[in-house]
Formats: sequence, structure tokens, C-alpha cells
Amino acid sequence: MLPMVALFFFLMTVGCLLGACLADPGIIPRREVILATGAAERLEQELGYNVLGEAVQGYDGEGERILIPPELKSQGYRWCTTCRIIRPPRASHCSDCDNCVLRFDHHCPFVNNCVGQRNYLFFFGFTSSVCLLSMVVIPSLLWYLLVGTGLGPAQGQRTSGYEVNSDSVMRGFLITLAAAAGTGAVCVIGLWSYHLFLICSGITTREHIKGIRTKEIIPGLSEDSTTCSRRGPSLISTRAVVGTVPGPLGRRWRLPHPGRVTLQV
Repeated sequence: MLPMVALFFFLMTVGCLLGACLADPGIIPRREVILATGAAERLEQELGYNVLGEAVQGYDGEGERILIPPELKSQGYRWCTTCRIIRPPRASHCSDCDNCVLRFDHHCPFVNNCVGQRNYLFFFGFTSSVCLLSMVVIPSLLWYLLVGTGLGPAQGQRTSGYEVNSDSVMRGFLITLAAAAGTGAVCVIGLWSYHLFLICSGITTREHIKGIRTKEIIPGLSEDSTTCSRRGPSLISTRAVVGTVPGPLGRRWRLPHPGRVTLQV
């Protein structure tokens, strides 16, 4: 029974880890990608506002100026100078992934992906399943170490089925393995407890570290935590058709140049 429980939690851990690694965290496409794929209308329907902003021709005749509507600016919508789009409240630009992510929590090096609105549930499930797995494996390993090697008080109750090689090398290996697993479990449980606190507080890691009280400065902002909020569909399309235009020397691909874009508020 115990091996089946450990196998169940192990498979749950692997599944949640793959979900956190491979799922789209909620990336908002860059301006060039939106223009090339013609996804502006779809993004406006999904997000409820024009991500590209209101473009007006520059006074010098070069490029264009982007206006953020006053009602959006008062609600916490900000301009991203890298992606050149208007991002919603609680979204942020990740310097590691170089993308704007919806309800950005943090960039996790362990899953090699951002943790945001669309994969936070997988990330929390991963940490939870690791904690449960450690609670099953580590006590079993300690019991096997104490009883099987004769280090515990139940020496007379040992049977041949639990006897292991009592050589000092094997004993040292088991002790080292148990110590390493215990240390890792303590760290993971601490991480799980911290994110449980964030969920109960309804804030993200970024907001907690920087002391941002988003719900206090933006009236009417949803107080749903990241795990309970709507996950929503992916805003990026890996199979979108990009239009081509004839280029010099017979080249048939070229993304439309967005021009020089400046912000005017």
C-alpha cells in the first residue's frame, strides 16, 4: 500500500511540474507579433481593452504617438516600453523571459518558466505534491534505516525481510540520503507555506516583496487570489498565419515594421 501511495504522489508531482514548465503563464504578445498576426481584435475581446492603445500620428510626421485612455490609466493600466503595449494591472514584464505576463508572480528557475495567471495552479500543485511525497518517503526511509540496520530500539523485532547490509558504507549512504531529503523537504514546505500565505492574502510574490498594495491604490480591482481567478485562454497563437510581402532579392518574408512609437499620456 505504501509504495502505491508514494507512486501516486510521485506521478502527481511530475504532472504538475510538467504543467508549470510547459504551460503558457499568461504571456501578452508584443506589438510586432500582434500587428503581424492581426490578433488585436481577439486580444481586445479577451482583455476588454485595446492593447495597442490609441495611435495618433506624430507632430513631426515620423512614427506615431500612443495615448493611454484616462479611464485605463486611473485603473492601473501601464505602458511597457519593451513590448510597446498597454499591460493590465498586476501584469509585469519579466526580464528573464522578456515578455509581459498576466498577474505576474515570479520567474521560477526550478521550472524554467514564469509563474503567472495561467500556470500558478500547476506551480502550487507541484509544491503541494512534493510536500506530500516527502511526508510519505522520508518517514519510510527513516523507519527502514533505524529498523533495518539495527540503529533503533526495535532490534529484536527485526525480520529477515527488513534486514539490509549493515556495512558502514551502506549505513552512511542511507544517513546522508535521509539528511539531504529532510533538508530539501524543509525548504519545500517553507516555500509551500509562503505561497499559501500569499493565496490567503490575495497578493503575488512580486507585490509582497515590493510592498505593492494593488487593491488599495486601484479601486474596484478584483480581490480574487491567483489560484481562484479565471485562468483564461492563451493569448499567444503558435499557429497564427503571418502575412508576407515581397522583399528585395526575392525574399518573401518580412514582418511589418511598427515604426517609431512614443508614449503620450
